[in-house]
Amino acid sequence: AYLSELKKGYQYILIDCMQRKVYEKNRRRRSGTFQDLNYICCFTYGHPRSKDFHWRHYKKLLEDNGLPDIRWHDLRSTFCTIY
Repeated sequence: AYLSELKKGYQYILIDCMQRKVYEKNRRRRSGTFQDLNYICCFTYGHPRSKDFHWRHYKKLLEDNGLPDIRWHDLRSTFCTIY
């Protein structure tokens, strides 16, 4: 989107070109059933991913790497503190 088109009060992030291609492919393939809800990281029908989807992968990542079991939100706080 162009800067002039961005809505005030919304947060915008840059996305990987590959992720955008996957999104567009799913949107074309499922044109009758795809729900365009402006989610890039979504299931193939456009629905947002559940919190559990990311939580399971996050917990496994911590366990596999011997990291302490910290809450997802704590990562945000830590990042903000460091930077």
